[in-house]
Amino acid sequence: MSRLGGMEDVPGAWLGERFRSTEDLKQRAARLAAGLASLGVAPGSTVLLIARNSFLPIEVALAAGRGGLRVVPVTPHTTGQEVEYLAGDSGAVLTIGDADLLRRLRGSLGALRILAQRTPPEVASAFGIAAADVAVPDGALDYEAVIAEASPRSETAAPAMDASMTSLFYTSGTTGRPKGIVRPAASPDQLVRRRQTLARCYGLDGATRGLVCTPMCHMLGSNFTQATLALGGTVVVMPRFDAEQFLHLVDRHRVTSAPMVPTMFVRLLRLATDVRESYSIATLGHVLHTGAPCPPAVKRAMIEWWGPILWEQYGSSETGVVTLCDSYEWLAHPGTVGRPFLGSVIRVYDNEGNLCPPGVPGEIYARMPGMPDFTYLGRPQAREAIERDGLITGGDIGEVDADGYLYLRDRRSDLVISGGNNVYPAEVEAVLGEHRAVADCAVFGVPDDEFGQRVVAAVALRPGSDTSVVDEFRPFLRERVAGYKVPREFVVVSQLPRSDAGKLLRRQVREQYEAYRAVT
Repeated sequence: MSRLGGMEDVPGAWLGERFRSTEDLKQRAARLAAGLASLGVAPGSTVLLIARNSFLPIEVALAAGRGGLRVVPVTPHTTGQEVEYLAGDSGAVLTIGDADLLRRLRGSLGALRILAQRTPPEVASAFGIAAADVAVPDGALDYEAVIAEASPRSETAAPAMDASMTSLFYTSGTTGRPKGIVRPAASPDQLVRRRQTLARCYGLDGATRGLVCTPMCHMLGSNFTQATLALGGTVVVMPRFDAEQFLHLVDRHRVTSAPMVPTMFVRLLRLATDVRESYSIATLGHVLHTGAPCPPAVKRAMIEWWGPILWEQYGSSETGVVTLCDSYEWLAHPGTVGRPFLGSVIRVYDNEGNLCPPGVPGEIYARMPGMPDFTYLGRPQAREAIERDGLITGGDIGEVDADGYLYLRDRRSDLVISGGNNVYPAEVEAVLGEHRAVADCAVFGVPDDEFGQRVVAAVALRPGSDTSVVDEFRPFLRERVAGYKVPREFVVVSQLPRSDAGKLLRRQVREQYEAYRAVT
């Protein structure tokens, strides 16, 4: 018997020791779509998805494509306040997810019906979830029961290539208020171009064995999973990233491709040499990383270890992927995120709206052909504000060299990217500002060897407040925002610099912090 039970050549998905073929996933998705329809979830409806990596996000995506539904992927770290906002803003009619997460959040879901799967044992083990919390909560619909009792029509659902075609992903602007990105159905030509883009970025074909080690609630992990299955490949689903477990799965499943973020590289490089050498990575031929800037020393070390198999892309939920860079290009142009590819357009403008010459930084505007246009749900003015000459900006500052390679110089002046997660300071500041002792606050990111950036908060206290109150800030925030958004460090200041118009001068705050740390 082979180490994979004779299933090596059958396309599908692995979760621990369990395997579901693509055909099984499609049939279950068809039954799920029928079950949702019987519950009154009509085409065009929106559902929230709050789950960790397992078979469930795959089946929900397939069912959504079949039933004409929109899925809002929600991070498992979300708080009650955050999910309450997403449910209301998106107009969701149902929430699907892991039992333990929905039990924790049910008080914030209002009248929304809950469809819960018993938290899978692989997930429970990876996250240390208590046995008492894995069962479907009272009053919730049982995910497996709905699938078992449904009677689908005879046709089967085809895997989607692109999560953006069935998902309502949320992003945040400079105000930190989450905004839903709504796109119309793609044309046949757009679908073909998207298929080419995803296959090239991820290094996919029908023989791909992909390791899903990034969360499927983000576009990187979701697109990779759906595209691999759509092309006839197989995915190995990792509920939670662990460096040695990653190497074990690459070895065991002969993984060929994986989407990653730089924080994972840092953790892999920390493994002892004997641990690294215990596993074979010979089959691994294409690793795409994105989500945050990768420290040059880390990238060089990974290339030395794995060889020139690292690829880097740049883009956003709004623009799509607009650059791609292989290892050889990066080594020749250290720090670049690549050149435009497959017809993507990139322009850099100065503050007066003029095009910047090569080597001069400015605001980056871009667009990828093949990505249907979008609007922000209920916020057309916000959508108009980010467009110039038909191109879209995410507020990133960068420059293009004489050879056409793009370099990022300021990853949005306010945005903090920690471990591949976007942290919007304005959102955290708004919540921290509600604390009784906070007169003013500023949240920003500083370099961190493991996470790329770590979140720091400078706080001016109200008169009469003792500095010991700082101990209250972390638990106060953890009740209101996702854990990765909570600052790792709080610094008390007498006051924060603001302009005459009252605008927070965040760059000055960061510079003052760096000067403070240089002498402490």
